[in-house]
Amino acid sequence: MPVFYKSLYMNLLPRFDPKLPNETDQRKLISTYSTERELPTIEMTMAKDGVVARVVFKFKHRNYKKIFSKIFLGPQEDVYKVAAKQASRIGLNLERQFNSEWNKNLVELLNKPSKKNSEKLNLELNKNTYGIYDIQRPAALLNQKISASGMSLKEFANLADVNEATLFRHLKDSFEISRDVAIKYAKALGCDPAEILFNDLSVPIWGSTNTLTSSLLKRVVVDHHEITANENLGIIKCPREIYRPDVKAIRIDSPHSHLHNQVAFYYSTNDAKEFEDQVVVVGANVKDRSDGNARPRYYIGVYKKNYNGKTVDLHTIDPELISAEGFVADEDFNTFDDVVNVIEAERIIVQDLDPFFVAPIVSFIDPVKVYSNKRTDVQKDYKEIYTDSRIEEDLNFKNFKEIQKMSYLKQKLEDYLKEIDTDDMETLLVRNQIKTMIEVSSNMQDTIGLAAYGSAKFEKRIKPIKDKNIIKADFTPEELTKLNDKFKEIIEQANELRSIDESNA
Repeated sequence: MPVFYKSLYMNLLPRFDPKLPNETDQRKLISTYSTERELPTIEMTMAKDGVVARVVFKFKHRNYKKIFSKIFLGPQEDVYKVAAKQASRIGLNLERQFNSEWNKNLVELLNKPSKKNSEKLNLELNKNTYGIYDIQRPAALLNQKISASGMSLKEFANLADVNEATLFRHLKDSFEISRDVAIKYAKALGCDPAEILFNDLSVPIWGSTNTLTSSLLKRVVVDHHEITANENLGIIKCPREIYRPDVKAIRIDSPHSHLHNQVAFYYSTNDAKEFEDQVVVVGANVKDRSDGNARPRYYIGVYKKNYNGKTVDLHTIDPELISAEGFVADEDFNTFDDVVNVIEAERIIVQDLDPFFVAPIVSFIDPVKVYSNKRTDVQKDYKEIYTDSRIEEDLNFKNFKEIQKMSYLKQKLEDYLKEIDTDDMETLLVRNQIKTMIEVSSNMQDTIGLAAYGSAKFEKRIKPIKDKNIIKADFTPEELTKLNDKFKEIIEQANELRSIDESNA
């Protein structure tokens, strides 16, 4: 760093604008966050030696009718330390918001094309060594986590069972955080140890879509499910399991839909491969209804091959869009088939496309639910909750396995009945005993279906199950032996009941 910048940033002493009167006591300044919830402004720019940050806190003074701006300027890592302390003095809530806004501004700056070289991102020109994985040091990440927790350093060190001196060295970045210590810190903070050693992998949200209604944007007609670009949508934390350098994100902006605020991730591609029945993002040249001119347009929807076999239709991903309300039964619209046809037509959002790319959605995430504060509390009770969850899963598996076993026995008994000679009065009694047991469970499902839909509608709604859709029971040799023994036992019991009936007769 040049000598001039070194001297300017050495102690990162703030300056006030306008300058505070000499007799003014800074302790009597009142933050505008306390009175009006005004957040500090954070500005970041790329310099030769890295990112330069400028943070401005605004204050009032009881004796003056002016707003005094307290300005911190310098290398982003150094400015963060002093600005975060200032936010902490004002209030814990502000400190948490400051950390969030700081990370957002930093990631957005690094993901922008460089002004000096438009073919590169600022991230590539920054001094980090491994791109997005190396935006923040563990010391800064640990500092932010502790600040968000509201604990003092002494409280945190005791809870993590780490010497205070060691903690201070880690926070000053003069000592590497080991794997074992990261786990200790994570237990105390209620987070994943990786969140202390590595920064979040955040990517920009490049566009949004409304899955329910169309709109008009500056004289341009925007269809529902059409994605429009907007650089002001911010960033989103991308799960590490799906992160790749080519990952892209869009947001669902439909206030009256269950999909509202969901973020969809997909991988950038120039291919137009087929992904039948999958949720995809599609790019295609489509005519605009406002002027009739074709332009590149982007949609999210369920991929369906058009009946002509050459082009593509997209179906809605939002069931709220499909509705049969408002239709009145009359001579032109009075059958169940009419309702089905209307609903199937409403599924189509755009048709006969010739895409220049098709990218399947790899994940939908609701950031509010996934990254909520409750996550921290759950993580702190990690052992107990993890054990309970796995035990519940095991119980569900065992219950379903029992259902499969009963189904196996039922099928085996039905096959046995087909082989019984019904003209033989003795075996007929056995057949009736077994048949009664089978029909008790079989009739119940049919009764529920008929009650819900009626005979005609039941046939229309419930499609026959094909062999390929049957869940195959994976029994071990020991389980099969026990099931076959049980089958023999049932046959023997049925024969015994026949003998009792004959003796009573």
